[in-house]
Amino acid sequence: MWVRSCSSPTTSTSTGYFAPQMRDDGLDQTLRPSSNSSNLSTEVDLLRADGEARYLDLSQLGVGGMGEVRLVKDRRIARDVALKRMRSNFTNADDTTRFLREVRVQGQLDHPSVVPVYDLGVTDEGAPWFTMKRVRGLTLHDVLRLLKEKDPATTARFTRWRLLSIFNTVCQCIDSAHAREVLHRDLKPGNVMLGEFGEVHVLDWGLARVKGRDETPSAPRPITVDDGLPKTELGLAMGTPGYMSPEQAEGLTHQLDERTDVYALGVILHELLYLSPLHDALTPQEKLISTKRRELPTETRADIAPELDAIWRKACAAEPKDRFPTARALAEAVERFLEGERDEARRKQLAEVQLTLADQALTDTHEGRGRALQALGRALALDPTNAAALRKLSALLAEPPKQMPPEAQKRLDSLASTRARQTLESLALRLGIWMLCVLGAIALVGTKSVPLVAFVLLVLGGVTGVTLLLARRPDVAKLQFPAALGSVLCLGALALTLGPLVVVPTLAATQAMLFASNAPLWHRRWMVLLSVLVVMVPALFSPWGSTMELQNGALVLTSPMLPFEGAATPVVVLLLSLLPVITPAVLVGRLHDAFVDAERGVVVQAAALQQLIPE
Repeated sequence: MWVRSCSSPTTSTSTGYFAPQMRDDGLDQTLRPSSNSSNLSTEVDLLRADGEARYLDLSQLGVGGMGEVRLVKDRRIARDVALKRMRSNFTNADDTTRFLREVRVQGQLDHPSVVPVYDLGVTDEGAPWFTMKRVRGLTLHDVLRLLKEKDPATTARFTRWRLLSIFNTVCQCIDSAHAREVLHRDLKPGNVMLGEFGEVHVLDWGLARVKGRDETPSAPRPITVDDGLPKTELGLAMGTPGYMSPEQAEGLTHQLDERTDVYALGVILHELLYLSPLHDALTPQEKLISTKRRELPTETRADIAPELDAIWRKACAAEPKDRFPTARALAEAVERFLEGERDEARRKQLAEVQLTLADQALTDTHEGRGRALQALGRALALDPTNAAALRKLSALLAEPPKQMPPEAQKRLDSLASTRARQTLESLALRLGIWMLCVLGAIALVGTKSVPLVAFVLLVLGGVTGVTLLLARRPDVAKLQFPAALGSVLCLGALALTLGPLVVVPTLAATQAMLFASNAPLWHRRWMVLLSVLVVMVPALFSPWGSTMELQNGALVLTSPMLPFEGAATPVVVLLLSLLPVITPAVLVGRLHDAFVDAERGVVVQAAALQQLIPE
């Protein structure tokens, strides 16, 4: 056997001086004195055991390119360690020298992510071996595969933030190696081991070399590996296809420096983000060609921050001068992003807290809605893309509350007062036009009764003045009905003096229309009734007798105030007929303008609210 097997003290009975015992935590309790000291010499001999005799073979852990890793027990310390030895088909001097160089490079690197080397020796057959810390866990390659398969446990455990933190640890480890002037040259997810307790280990330093040397170093360096290997021929690529930099893939060994490993780190970063290889080809040769010649993909994904996308692209630049100069610079770029992402994550957490407060505060009352809206506003200020907060805010703004808010009621009262003021001003204008028409008719045809003219003008003028005064009152909305009664009084005066069938019916209709457009329901009902009565009552009960008669098959209308005689009579009739045409047009036009302004405000406000929800 390649590791000499001998009886283990763990199989001895409890009569030994250092009888081993398994504790509850799984550790060997080997230093408990035994009542029998006869085995003390055996234990002392065991401490003297060296080389293969020190290790007890347990099982195989893995097989690499030219090495095999086995799990063995260090019988001196009673701990499990990993033992790596050369495979039997690699027995020439160059292979042995490369193997020993890996041990010495790895053993001299002092970083928590570099697996420490414990021991070095050769088998009875002359094959070198070394022991190192046994690492447990998953490789980054396995983690990325599970993430791509959407494994729930892996997805919950390895968030993007944690993956980037792991990546930064790898960068720091490589930067530590670069400080000792060592290049790894074989960085890939399969060579990164993630432990159960947050450990990150960079494995397989078999292709590592001291920067600036060819494969036969001759001058002393911080890492001493005077191995006497022949030079790597120009054009001979060493590494893993798909992760090698262009200069490494072309075998330009004299051009390799820290930026060679930076390129591989950039490829790993791309794989962390996209869960797919950067250079995805069918065969190793195609991967090699794609590494050397293929341009970086131009497409991006919306879920990947532009800053991260720019970082891996810079690290994977074709020309070394365009990459990050060191692994530390690459790590610092990612760290700057992580600092911002941590801040963003904190804001998202605070936004969720405000969202919960909004749900708790929301009630049908005005105060509850107000507190909910304030909390939703704070949530969106912290996280403008929070879809739940946007939906809730949109619903609250679009659905009217069951309870009228006091501010809204004040606004409605103000709008009602404005409309009432406009109505009374329109009414005063209308009454003024009536006065002018009456004066014009009298000027053209004269009058039958000066007292009736004075009465009509007095009523029209008095109601016009009172209406203007009422329009200036702060409680104008409550004074519309008294103003309407005044206008009915004016219609009654015209109906008694001009006659109920001359112009009054049309004027009564337009007045009812004016108040119906703005007055409450009970006002409208009374205005319709009064407009009907102001025409019917004078027609049926005129104090001056009948104002309409049938003479020779014709309906003859008379007016107690105006004599419809002479050549000017048609002009007066035409003037009075135009009156109902002009005044409604003016009044309805003003109402239309007010409606359009209100409608425009509603549409603009709705468009502004719709912008809360992105398409």
